[in-house]
Amino acid sequence: MALDSITLAAPRGFCAGVAYAIEVVNLALKIHGHRFMCAMPLFTTSMWSETLNLRGLFLLKM
Repeated sequence: MALDSITLAAPRGFCAGVAYAIEVVNLALKIHGHRFMCAMPLFTTSMWSETLNLRGLFLLKM
């Protein structure tokens, strides 16, 4: 039996863990205010890191 096509029900640009991390950081920024610090990078893509840095997420230099 040959496979003619594949249909994705809900395609994502990245894994669900990254989507959840973005959601958690946004919620933390909303609850704790503009400055929120993180001990390590959460994302491998610079686009999300830069976007969240502009919103108030700061990475600690350890």
